[in-house]
Amino acid sequence: MDNRFRKIERLRKREEIRNVLRKRRLDGTYLILHALPIEEAVSRLGVIVSRAVGNAVTRNRVKRRLREVFRCIKNDLSGRVSIVIRAKPKSRSASYWDLAEEIEFLLKRLRLLKRDAAAESAQCPNPSGEKRQERV
Repeated sequence: MDNRFRKIERLRKREEIRNVLRKRRLDGTYLILHALPIEEAVSRLGVIVSRAVGNAVTRNRVKRRLREVFRCIKNDLSGRVSIVIRAKPKSRSASYWDLAEEIEFLLKRLRLLKRDAAAESAQCPNPSGEKRQERV
């Protein structure tokens, strides 16, 4: 399987993003996720991180983490879907694992993910080298 985050998998045009933002949304602690089923060949992702999240370095870190989570789970989506993720200001302090768990939880609530959470952590390690902390 091709695990790269290719150009055709990005939502880049304003109108494409607007169409997804008009559809159902789910709020989480760190993110707001919008999803729209599509008939295209691949699932697509758009990421919105406002200045409220932090300075440019912080916003870019959050965007990189969100794109990496999508890259790891895109093959496990049940069907093709356009996803727009809006980061809340609280996401600045979230680890990669916090964001990954939240995206997985929100996609499961929308019934868009077809596999279990434990498989993701084993299949796609954290690129920044952060250790996953088990919650008690």
